[in-house]
Amino acid sequence: VPYMTYQNETYTYYYNGESAAQHTKRQINKIKEHNYQILSYFITAYDTEPIAKKQFNIMYGKDAKFIDTNNINSIARTINEMFLQKD
Repeated sequence: VPYMTYQNETYTYYYNGESAAQHTKRQINKIKEHNYQILSYFITAYDTEPIAKKQFNIMYGKDAKFIDTNNINSIARTINEMFLQKD
């Protein structure tokens, strides 16, 4: 999930949460407008917080892939599916 903190003498700016996920989604959509295909992986060995998975889905939609490190072969499968996909 996107996260950034910027701080100077007068304020601190946090880029995270729902607004950061929506911003990333808009940027991904701009990339797609130029006919690029998106494939994004969320790889973890842990049962991650549902909020992180929800935000990942918001950002990447149908292009989001959740990979369990115990089944790393699924990366090869999803890449092959993308290459065989016809638009």
